[in-house]
Amino acid sequence: MLCVIVCPNDAFHENIEPEGQIDLIEFPTIGKFYKIDLDKCIEDKKIEICKLCLDVRKRN
Repeated sequence: MLCVIVCPNDAFHENIEPEGQIDLIEFPTIGKFYKIDLDKCIEDKKIEICKLCLDVRKRN
């Protein structure tokens, strides 16, 4: 499935199986854009999304 990957330093699309989605009823002000809490970001190389973000950071 083509999904948007939003990293602290970039956003891009990738064919991955999503783990979940943002509940816009619970978070109505998010809309199309939202701020990432950098204090809660993790660099777990076992998680596919984290690996993609780490790879993009290396390229930039």
